[in-house]
Amino acid sequence: MDHASFLGLRALGRGPVIEFTWVFAEPVDVDALDALNRRLALGLLGRRIQRSPLPWGRPRWVAAPVPEPVTMLSVPIPVAQIAAQRSALADLSVDPELGPGWRLVLQPLSDGGSVLSLLVSHTIADGLAVCQAIADAIHQRPATHRYPPPRRGSAWRALGEDLRDSIAEWPTVWRALRALVQQRHAVNPGTSNAAPQPPTKTTATAAPVRVPLVQVALDATSLLTQSTTLRVNINTLVAYLAVRLAVRLGRVDADGQVTLVQPVSDRRPGDLRGNALRALRVKVAPAAPVDGAPVLRALDRTLRRELFATLRNNDPLALLLPLIPYVPLWLARRMESVVLGTDRPVGCSNGGELDPVTIRPLGIRATQLYMSMLERHTMASIAQVGGMLLLGCGIVEGSARVTIQAWSTNETPSPDALAEHLRLALQDCGLVGQIE
Repeated sequence: MDHASFLGLRALGRGPVIEFTWVFAEPVDVDALDALNRRLALGLLGRRIQRSPLPWGRPRWVAAPVPEPVTMLSVPIPVAQIAAQRSALADLSVDPELGPGWRLVLQPLSDGGSVLSLLVSHTIADGLAVCQAIADAIHQRPATHRYPPPRRGSAWRALGEDLRDSIAEWPTVWRALRALVQQRHAVNPGTSNAAPQPPTKTTATAAPVRVPLVQVALDATSLLTQSTTLRVNINTLVAYLAVRLAVRLGRVDADGQVTLVQPVSDRRPGDLRGNALRALRVKVAPAAPVDGAPVLRALDRTLRRELFATLRNNDPLALLLPLIPYVPLWLARRMESVVLGTDRPVGCSNGGELDPVTIRPLGIRATQLYMSMLERHTMASIAQVGGMLLLGCGIVEGSARVTIQAWSTNETPSPDALAEHLRLALQDCGLVGQIE
């Protein structure tokens, strides 16, 4: 999966970046900030990718224990511009191969406060791994793993090692090829599927896109009370919020259904994978808000059933991953819309309860904590995937923080309009929160 993430990054020239942002009422302690930067480099984030000398060889994780210096932005901004500044962070480079794979950014506020942001390439770590890395650094836990140093010396020796590894993987590659053939025949029995289509030509330009970011803070106790009243779990209620928001933004398929995509963590103790994830993909036929309770309970049953099936059965995508080293970049580019789907998918990621220290990265409590996934989109790239709607949620110190990002190829809502859609969607779910 990590190799697939890296392949997509190189094929598209862009990739998702996980962002954590803390707001402080006063200037931060620079010594504490430098210490956090060093400790993060000694944990799960302290690595980068080294390519194989073989064109089809597997890249490898190697140690990168020296962090990038903290990026210091000198021009203060008002508090009202924090959301726009967070969107602009996507322009700062993070690269899992060339480095830095992650970085800290400090932004002064005009009222004397400070904003600290952590940006991590999604290839380096998924959301749960980033949360773990942050908690490990704050708790000053010693590293329990060692990445190998970058491979140096004879290129012929490296070539021989990777050739032996590739030969050892051939049985899994052949099994993946058989699985691919079986899947193709299962889709169109007795026929051959057409090759993936090239990206559709569009009049969109290469202008950068600033996807609006809106966050709402919900009382976790109230969220639990409402989910108990409706006889569903919190994850389902958060997913239903994404569904109602999709309906209000018109992000439904041709049948009026919402395609909900939820990542499911497959991370285990001591897991060093960057992306230990599987994905649930379910169709939801949203009813009017007054009939929401039956839809919610049906969604709850569907999510539970699909979750058990995903964890119990082999992931069809995982069966094909041994083929990743042999996929050329041109084909990976063509496959983006195939992987994402053309039915206007809605991403919904719930990280659950975070370690309480997450809101105290420098030893003092932040007044605000924001979390999102950024990407350097252009008008052309976002038009190619049909726009986007992402909802992310994390709970820390009794507050559920939900971030919404939305972009439509027809009419993109302004942050204020998106906030109003969010307020109405919360109302549909019987929830009240402080929109920030």
